[in-house]
Amino acid sequence: MARIFADAIGTSSIDLYEIDAASNRGIDDIRELREAVHTAPYESPYKVYIIDEVHMLTKEAFNALLKTLEEPPAHVIFILATTEEEKLLDTILSRCQVFRFRSPSRAVLATAVTDIAKREGFTLEPAAADLIAIAADGSFRDALGITQKVLLASGDKVGTADEVAAIIGAPKTTSMIALLTALHDKNVVGALAAVREVVSESYNHNQRSFQLKTQLNREINTRVDNAGEIIIDVEDVVDLKAQLTEQLNSIRSALARKEALEQREQALLRKSMETMRKELNELSSEANTYKERLFEQQKLNLLDSLTQLPNRAALEERMELEYRNYQRHKSPLWVAVADIDHYKTINDSFGHSTGDKTLQVIAMALKNSLRDTEFVARYGGEEFVLLLPDVAPADIAQLLNRVREKVKNIPFKFKNQRITVTVSIGAAQVMGSELIHETFERADAALYKAKHESRDRVVIDV
Repeated sequence: MARIFADAIGTSSIDLYEIDAASNRGIDDIRELREAVHTAPYESPYKVYIIDEVHMLTKEAFNALLKTLEEPPAHVIFILATTEEEKLLDTILSRCQVFRFRSPSRAVLATAVTDIAKREGFTLEPAAADLIAIAADGSFRDALGITQKVLLASGDKVGTADEVAAIIGAPKTTSMIALLTALHDKNVVGALAAVREVVSESYNHNQRSFQLKTQLNREINTRVDNAGEIIIDVEDVVDLKAQLTEQLNSIRSALARKEALEQREQALLRKSMETMRKELNELSSEANTYKERLFEQQKLNLLDSLTQLPNRAALEERMELEYRNYQRHKSPLWVAVADIDHYKTINDSFGHSTGDKTLQVIAMALKNSLRDTEFVARYGGEEFVLLLPDVAPADIAQLLNRVREKVKNIPFKFKNQRITVTVSIGAAQVMGSELIHETFERADAALYKAKHESRDRVVIDV
């Protein structure tokens, strides 16, 4: 249904992204998603993100996703799919249009598989279609899977109930009818033959590997054989009735033991699966905790300890990312280098502690001057590097001068003395196939041109 919706609004496969939240449920996965949504679609009016089993996301991942859901880019549509709506946060549900799909009825499934078979050039008998619907238990996917197997197995392009029964492991319809008819007619031999056939089919189909089950099936078959021999050998009707009753009671007892064994195995299997699920959840939670700690540590490693801006290593990573985006979309990308004017004088006149505080204040001013998609890092000393994607050439001078003026208007006051601190900025646009480090060199050269001319100015390399 989600894919149909995406196709209806003109989204091609290259702009359709499907995410399995059961295996991509952590905050890191959502952070990657938040970065990816800002890029424009390749060839469609919209990018569509389908997040399946969205209730499996961690609480931290939900909180990270919430901000994007509140203000998604105009070109992005999210489709959240879940079978457990009650596990979703109210803050998520309140920002979505909710469509609830109900399970199809048995009649709807039977009609659907009949139509599908007809379109494929096959005929499904009504009893076969009904049996598929019963086995599918309200699932279109399971119904289609069973139908596909039936069509592949059919040699005459006619799907019968017996063929369906063989595929899903149900007793043949003819066997069940024979058993019911024999019971109705009080035909002991016929009933025993039908029971034997059903038991034999069940044994052959399921291929039970457990020795006890094998033994029980053999016991049942033996009892049926004994009953057949009794019918042939015993002439007295009363004696025949007594011996057949004994054999039937033995068969009933063996079947009861077999059913009890299967129920116990299923209970043990459920318990084992529940234990494994619990352990997996605990391991997943623990792994997510370690991932969060690792992420925080990595983040610390990529931060400048003084200004709390990204450091030079983080700048290198971001430059590579922005350059890849530039190569893919060919949208404008600018590199700017800013340097605090006369910073050495501040250190010499007021001390290094004052110089450090100046760096911290200017770092925050630069960061607050930029949009979320733009980036600033401390390059070293009193130099900062800005990466500015999607800025038109006609707008770059105004943007950088606004940044320069914001720094200039910071009310610095040292030893009761009002001081004006300025910055010089050089900038260059990535051109053609040049490497981004070549662009950086041009921006750095423009910076030194600004400093040599008069400082407190912006020079753009063109």
